[in-house]
Amino acid sequence: MAIHLSLRVAPPDLQQGGNSRISYVHVPAARMSIVIYIATAINSSLFPLTKHPLFLRSSGTGTEIGAFSTLFTLVTGGFRGRPMWGTFRVWDARLTSVFILFLIYLGALRFQKLPVEPAPISIRAGPIDIPIIKSPVNWWNTSHQPGSISRSGTSIHVPMPIPILSNFANFPFSTPFKFHFKGGRRTMILSVLSSPALVSGLMVVRAKNPVHSVLFPILVFCDTAGLLILLGLDFSAMISPVVHIGAIAVSFLFVVMMFNIQIAEIHEEVLRYLPVSGIIGLIFWWEMFFILDNETIPLLPTHRNTTSLRYTVYAGKVRSWTNLETLGNLLYTYYSVWFLVSSLILLVAMIGAIVLTMHRTTKVQRQDVFRRNALDSRRTIMRRTTDQITIY
Repeated sequence: MAIHLSLRVAPPDLQQGGNSRISYVHVPAARMSIVIYIATAINSSLFPLTKHPLFLRSSGTGTEIGAFSTLFTLVTGGFRGRPMWGTFRVWDARLTSVFILFLIYLGALRFQKLPVEPAPISIRAGPIDIPIIKSPVNWWNTSHQPGSISRSGTSIHVPMPIPILSNFANFPFSTPFKFHFKGGRRTMILSVLSSPALVSGLMVVRAKNPVHSVLFPILVFCDTAGLLILLGLDFSAMISPVVHIGAIAVSFLFVVMMFNIQIAEIHEEVLRYLPVSGIIGLIFWWEMFFILDNETIPLLPTHRNTTSLRYTVYAGKVRSWTNLETLGNLLYTYYSVWFLVSSLILLVAMIGAIVLTMHRTTKVQRQDVFRRNALDSRRTIMRRTTDQITIY
C-alpha cells in the first residue's frame, strides 16, 4: 500500500514530473539504513559484554538489512538526481558519506564469515559517519537538497508527506519479516503473530478510548493462542481465548461501558506517571534478560556459545506425547472419578440455571402443588352458619 501511494497516488511535481515520486521511497530507505546501523552498533557493543546470542544474531541480521537499505538508497538516489545532475552519480558530500556507509556494511558482512565471536571493529567505529550523513547540507555547499519535513512543519503540500510517512511506517514493520525469513516458515509465522501482539499491547496503554483499550487485549489473546499452537500447547491455545476473551475481556468491556469513564479524566496529567512507568519498564527488561540466559538454555540455533553443550536434553530421549495426549491420559486414567464428579456438578448448575430462568405462561390453567401444600386449612376454609328459615 505504501509503494502504491508513493508511485501511483502521489501527485507529480510541476517541474520534475513523475521522477519526484522516487523521493517518497528514497528518503525512508535512507533513514532506515541509518537507524539500522545505530541499532547494529549497539548490539555489536553489547554482545562482548553480555555474551547473549540475541545481540549476535540481531547484529548479523541488521547488517544484512542495513546493507540492502543502503544499496537501495544509492540506486534510487541516482535515478532521482539524474534529471537535475545529468548523471547517476556526482561527488556530493551526502552521497559520498552514504557510499562509505555501504562499504562499512560490506566490510561487516565480510567479517561475519570469520570464526570470531566479537563484532567487527568497523561496526563499532563506524557511527562517526552518521553525523556526516545527517548534516552535510548544513556544513557544506552541496547539490543535495535539504529536508522538506521538520518539527516546525512541512514545506511541501499535504498529499506529498502521506506517502513518505507511509513508507516510514512500512520499513520498521517489514524488518521483522526480513529478520525471521531465514528461519523458515515457523519463524515467519512467529513474526506475523508476535508483531501485532506487541503493537496491540502498546495500544492498550496508548489508546484514548477506554473501550478500545479493552478491545486491544482481545487481539493480544488471539495472537498468544497462535504462539501457543506453535509451541505445541494446543489445549492451552484453545482454553486461553475462552477464558480471557469470553470471561475477562467481556467483563472489562461491560464495566467500562457502565461506568461511562470520561476520556479527559484518564489522560489528565499523564506525564506525572512517566518516571514510575520508566522504572517498571526497566525492571521488566532486566527480568527478561535474566530469564533468557544463554548459559542455561540456548535460545537460538545460530548461537556460538559452546558452554551450553554440556547440558543434555532428556525430553528427546523419551516418547514424545502431544499436549492433548498427556492431559487425556492423566484425566481419564488417574482422575476419572473426579472428572465424573465435576461433570455432575456442572449438570446440576446447568439445570438450576434453566429452572431459574424458565418462563411461565399465565394463560394455561394449572395447579401449583407447592402453593397448595403450604396453605393452612383453618385459614382457608370459611364456615358459614345460616339461620333456619321458617315458612308459614
